[in-house]
Amino acid sequence: MEELTKEFIAESHDGLERMELCLTELENGPGDSKLVSEIFRAGHTIKGTTDFLGFGRMEKLTHVGESLLGVLRDQKLAVTSELRVTAGLSGRVVRDTAATATMAQRRTENSVSAPHPEVTHGSL
Repeated sequence: MEELTKEFIAESHDGLERMELCLTELENGPGDSKLVSEIFRAGHTIKGTTDFLGFGRMEKLTHVGESLLGVLRDQKLAVTSELRVTAGLSGRVVRDTAATATMAQRRTENSVSAPHPEVTHGSL
């Protein structure tokens, strides 16, 4: 599972970077449906992977983002600067959550390998 989590974090960073680039490009063409679809696909991939890996909180967050992106993709809501900011902030929250999970995993890996200082072979 550790390897899957590491791969998920790397792929999520790539997807989030692409989303941010597309959001920036949307400033020049807010009606560009190809950009909105690309952002949706990246969000959908991240949401599906969080669900598969059992990251419940992150899956709920990404599900809300995917729902908003779906409405934009289906042109039921216009892309505005406020929505671009909201989507950008949501992406940063997902990125920060993934980074926190990575740090926690590294901390756990480091603490498991180090023996307690009071436990030595001589004291057993």
